[in-house]
Amino acid sequence: MKLRPASVAELGGVAPIVAVVVLVLNDHVLKRLFHNGVTGKLSDLAICFVMPLLVSTLVGVVAPWRVEARLRVGAAVACVVFASLEMSDTAAAAFNTALSWLGIRHMVMTRDPSDLLALIMVPVAVAYGDRRLHRAPRATQWAKTMGATALSCGVLALLATSPLPTCDRWSAPVIFQADAGCGPGGIIVVEADEYQAFIAIANPAALGLPSRFPSQGSEPTSGQYRGTSCPYLLAEEEWGVTVGSCTLSSTANGGSTRTCTPTYRDCRTELGADGLFFVCRGAEPSDQPLCRARLTVMP
Repeated sequence: MKLRPASVAELGGVAPIVAVVVLVLNDHVLKRLFHNGVTGKLSDLAICFVMPLLVSTLVGVVAPWRVEARLRVGAAVACVVFASLEMSDTAAAAFNTALSWLGIRHMVMTRDPSDLLALIMVPVAVAYGDRRLHRAPRATQWAKTMGATALSCGVLALLATSPLPTCDRWSAPVIFQADAGCGPGGIIVVEADEYQAFIAIANPAALGLPSRFPSQGSEPTSGQYRGTSCPYLLAEEEWGVTVGSCTLSSTANGGSTRTCTPTYRDCRTELGADGLFFVCRGAEPSDQPLCRARLTVMP
């Protein structure tokens, strides 16, 4: 296949670079500082402007298509992908599966029909691409360099952005009385980050968890809200904590084997008719629980 890197220069303009910067800045800085309706929509607008241009450029690298045709293919792809991820659970699940193949963690995806208003940026992107084609047809080295930067950063930003936020509404911490079972028991406070659904627990030792939680190191721990509600219903839906880690390795017969650290535990809440319980299991999910502790919400 003959590559045509000259098309990368199409992304070398100010607008695509600014859109990528806005996308990264909004997702990793502004959302955490302000977490309001403006920051919630800003990334959608940037995505719908950048995606048609990225698709057009990628098509131009591998195929000798005219720019006009490539821009319209990019517009169609952007509309279908964006609308599908916003409105279809099946599409969101497929997208999360693809992300998992790339080593990117699964995220709960929310549904907000008003996000589709961001699609107005798709025809704006096409108009920009057409205008830039006629005003600056030459692929200068500067345009190629800036275009390559916009292409690489844009693709990474889209992959990192698409699953976020999991929820843009604040969830209050919940205080539980943990019975003895997985640990000595006691009062714990569970809180979830409203954007990435990471769980933080005050007094995790009451549940037999490492005292420094969450932590990274020789015995990493991580917590995640696994429910579907926004704001998070920590007293009613599933959240969990993983202690240690597991790796997959290939076997001689083409299969795979799962190897976990000796102290590996996968702990999750389970809501039953008799209350909410914190249940931990080992490396094999089918094994009997290692421990079970009742959680009672404190007033």
